[in-house]
Amino acid sequence: MVSVRRCPIPVLAAVLLAACALSALAATRPADGGRRALRAPALRAERPALPGPAAPGVDAPGDVDDDGVADESDNCPFDANAGQQDADGDGMGDACDAFPNGGPLTFRNEVQLPRPDFAFGFDVLPVGLAEAPSGRLHVLLATAFFDQGTGVTSPRNLHASYSDDDGQTWSTPVKVNTYAPSGGPGAFWFTFVDFAVDDAGRVFATYDIENGSIVLVRSTDGGVTFSPTVIAGPDASPGGFSSVAARGDRVYVAWDDEPACSDSVIRQRVSSDGGATFGTESVIAGLGSCFPELAVASDGDVHLAYSDDAVIGFGALATSPPGGGSYGAPTQIIDRDPTADELFIFPLGLAEGDAGHLFTSWVIRGLDGVTSDPAYNDTWTDRSQNAGGSFGTDLALTGHAANASVDLVPGGDQWHTAARAGGQVVHVLRDGTVHFRQVRYARSTDGGATYSQPQPVWPPEPLTNEGEPVVAFDAAGNVLAAFSRVRTDIFEPAIAYFFTTRDFGGGGGEVTGLMFAANKVDFSWDPLTGATGYDVARGDLRQALADGNLSGATGFSCNQPGTSASDPATPSPAGEGFYYLVRGRDAGGGMTWGSGGGTPDRDAAIGACP
Repeated sequence: MVSVRRCPIPVLAAVLLAACALSALAATRPADGGRRALRAPALRAERPALPGPAAPGVDAPGDVDDDGVADESDNCPFDANAGQQDADGDGMGDACDAFPNGGPLTFRNEVQLPRPDFAFGFDVLPVGLAEAPSGRLHVLLATAFFDQGTGVTSPRNLHASYSDDDGQTWSTPVKVNTYAPSGGPGAFWFTFVDFAVDDAGRVFATYDIENGSIVLVRSTDGGVTFSPTVIAGPDASPGGFSSVAARGDRVYVAWDDEPACSDSVIRQRVSSDGGATFGTESVIAGLGSCFPELAVASDGDVHLAYSDDAVIGFGALATSPPGGGSYGAPTQIIDRDPTADELFIFPLGLAEGDAGHLFTSWVIRGLDGVTSDPAYNDTWTDRSQNAGGSFGTDLALTGHAANASVDLVPGGDQWHTAARAGGQVVHVLRDGTVHFRQVRYARSTDGGATYSQPQPVWPPEPLTNEGEPVVAFDAAGNVLAAFSRVRTDIFEPAIAYFFTTRDFGGGGGEVTGLMFAANKVDFSWDPLTGATGYDVARGDLRQALADGNLSGATGFSCNQPGTSASDPATPSPAGEGFYYLVRGRDAGGGMTWGSGGGTPDRDAAIGACP
């Protein structure tokens, strides 16, 4: 918790004015010219119009379904259910719940992820999340500059960060898109990025750059450092959609090679030494294939989900024995309407739960039957119980027709899927019918046969759009999620957050309610449950503004009892100021100087109160 001590001039106001000036400065920076557009992070989608007032003389409905339960408290306001039965406890009554199984999740913690490229105007978007066998959590963060004037989002960088305490704190982000070809641009395009952590704890990511190269980055030291490998060289017409999967010493990278799916094939290179070297490329899906999504099953088989034909629009899955050398005939997975054309079908997830049980998720953009313009996005899931040999009936978790209460807006990779043994499957998605978009989850506990009603991961914040969700399970079965938030009513960059159903426990951490008394000498804070003591640090406000961080804070009172302190010192000369930080201690040593859940670079930089 941070507080600023008032001085002869209103220092807090000065800090806010400085922030606004930086924001205005960032807004004037032009987007990088010549780059292909970002992969539509719909985080900044146009704000929908708010509903107007009720028509004059029309009373608000009291009990539309006449079941004796007022509409405002009725869990099925249009379907009579006087008993309000809700078997899965998701807030939607059984009488109107299209997804009656799975039950609600309880996300107990919210942590702000680090902000690489720290500057006003740079969005932070999580694009990968995974746990290593050691328990270390890894997140891949993309940054992008959003130009308020033009509405153009330009990709910036890719950064990796890790956590060794279940996500409470995260390491200082490391830039991973460091490859720059000689004599050409090496900038990150961000058309499609993939992320994987293998069973040896190696970390991989793939991305494309402006000259058309597909690049793999690999870390063999747990995400501390990364080195690049060029998987595919420059191409005059790069496709850029790539995927990476790894198990044992084999690493698989697949990509499509043309921007138009009708002209594209999917290519692959394989490493048998943990990503140190790769074999020659091979074509693994023929002309008209695009949007690859790889996964390696527990038996070593390699599964490839992709869009098989961009003209008539259907999804497919092909499987190869370990090594990826021979993919069999594809199995058609999804075709929303065999008699109508879809604009495209895009695989958003491919995961294995129990052995042989595969789960795919897809977005389908449909065409208006009259104008042939894009008309809607639906999101679907399909499962196979025989290792991809066949798939069951397509299940629409969201859609313009199947579930109008949760509908994706057109455009954007806004869905992600995770599965684990024991029948648990979780999809995260971004809805499109509320005034400010929310990230929701749908959960199955019966191997994907039925799902819970999609519902928010975290209580929504007013005037805030949420997007770019990713999800994973940890070894204990806890659900991990990350997504970004951006305020729609003020100029503010998107900030990424981490959420978990795991209970961190302990009393150490960031306190709340830090404030000064009227005498500007005494200050206090709210008690933190389980805290055995508190650390207080003080720093010079001018130094913090000059440094751009709070690393100059020093110990003022360490491991003190109680929830108050006093500092009679007066900042000098006039116009100077102090700031204070307070954190809780517990017997387990859980402590952070963080903001919104902890920022590890701040914790590492502040030497006060070890």
